Amino acid sequence: DQKLTKPVPYGPDVTAGKHHVHVFAPGYFDYDQDVQAFENTVTPVNADLREKPARLVLDAQANAAVSIDGRFAGTTPLSAAIQLPAGRHLVVVTKNGYKAFTQEVDLKRDDKRTVAVKLDSSGQRIVADSLFISAAGAAVVGGVFTGVALVEQGKASDLNNQRGGAGLTEQDADDYDFYKSARNRWATVAGVAYGVSAASLLTGIVFFAFDQPTVNLPPDRFEQNPSPSPKNQRPRL
Repeated sequence: DQKLTKPVPYGPDVTAGKHHVHVFAPGYFDYDQDVQAFENTVTPVNADLREKPARLVLDAQANAAVSIDGRFAGTTPLSAAIQLPAGRHLVVVTKNGYKAFTQEVDLKRDDKRTVAVKLDSSGQRIVADSLFISAAGAAVVGGVFTGVALVEQGKASDLNNQRGGAGLTEQDADDYDFYKSARNRWATVAGVAYGVSAASLLTGIVFFAFDQPTVNLPPDRFEQNPSPSPKNQRPRL
């Protein structure tokens, strides 16, 4: 058979018999059909082309939740590109501890688009991290003061052990009282440092645990388009 390529609508004169119809267009899946043509007869072919979906690839850090037009689409890293119909779509990527990422993309049929997703740390997560650092620093300070208190305790214990031997001089007794007082003073400071560390740690845990992103969307983003009035509807054949 002679191969003819013409734009549709197209109605060529063909010989009676079996013919193969192949219809194609950019952004659509090809349509193929075998048609039996008869003499002096018009044989219509309804080639209903299906649109090829667009493909969306997200370059984002792991364990982020992805939603497209308000519907959950998966968790990064995604195993494959997200297939979407042509048109405008709202992409939202969220992860605890980070500000929500939102971007509207306009996709064409059979288009492949890569979107680089940059997630910025939330203010609450920054505060939580600062509290964790403060807790660690206060714990270190408490450990240092505890060590100093133990040193003073050791000096007082050495003098106290002399009571059973040669005894303590007046100067030794004064030193013993001084070491005990210093031990208590440093132990109190260490206790305060440990308290600050515990408070910072607990507060940081609360900030960390409840740090969930908030997505602010336009109020009419997902409103459905109103149906056309009957007078604007075209008749069906």
